[in-house]
Amino acid sequence: AQGSVGKHVWELKGVNPEWFERASPGGLIEKYTDADGQFLVCIAPLHAHDGGAPFLYAYFKTRTLQTEQEKGKLIGLFLAGSLSGFIITSLVILLMFRRLIFIRLTKTVQTLEQVQAGDLDARIQTPITADEIGQVQLGVNSTVTSLEKTVNSLKQERATLENRVAERTKELALLNRELEKDIQQRKRVEESLRMANDQLQ
Repeated sequence: AQGSVGKHVWELKGVNPEWFERASPGGLIEKYTDADGQFLVCIAPLHAHDGGAPFLYAYFKTRTLQTEQEKGKLIGLFLAGSLSGFIITSLVILLMFRRLIFIRLTKTVQTLEQVQAGDLDARIQTPITADEIGQVQLGVNSTVTSLEKTVNSLKQERATLENRVAERTKELALLNRELEKDIQQRKRVEESLRMANDQLQ
């Protein structure tokens, strides 16, 4: 205040003389509390041109309640922003995980279930990337293709074998009929010979 100019520091109400003793050439900033609230005190020594001892001190005192309230608001905003950023980042990571990993693994499992159910035409149709999951998907498609070729080859061999068995069965049936005819012919010849032999006796 203007009435404080020229007075000694211990004559001023609410001023601690120790602050001036501790004030370095650069000044002092001190936080203190009294019955009126919390304050921030700034003491700046003013030096003459020759740089000697200070001839005057500038003394500033300001209430910190509003500053503390603003600080609390800023901390609240910072925490809310950090929490929002964490939530948004988590959602983005979850969506990316779902898109890049979960959906692709689900399609791979679905394809394997189709193959297990006997559908050897099933393939993973989504675009296959060059990452590890893409390599697994390529492996699944390649394995299913090899399995399909093997099964088709076995079916062809089975069909060929069934045709051979049918042909051989037909041949055996013909041979069997011919054999039956021969047996019947022999029986007739034997019967004729026996009858002829009986007549000769």
